[in-house]
Amino acid sequence: VAERIVKSIEAKTFLKSGIAINVTISGGMAGFPGHSEKVKGLIQKADKAMYKTKSIGGNGVTISADV
Repeated sequence: VAERIVKSIEAKTFLKSGIAINVTISGGMAGFPGHSEKVKGLIQKADKAMYKTKSIGGNGVTISADV
């Protein structure tokens, strides 16, 4: 589902004040309880995964590998 969202946003052209803009997004995911049993830990793992996505060019989703 997350990858479909990424591709959908990539394909959309947004208009703002008559200017066409294309954007991309980068995301990270972590799952309960496999990656952490605490909210703070889940956010940290998802954040780390998002920065991994950005480091390889962005426009995608990475799932935390720290299981």
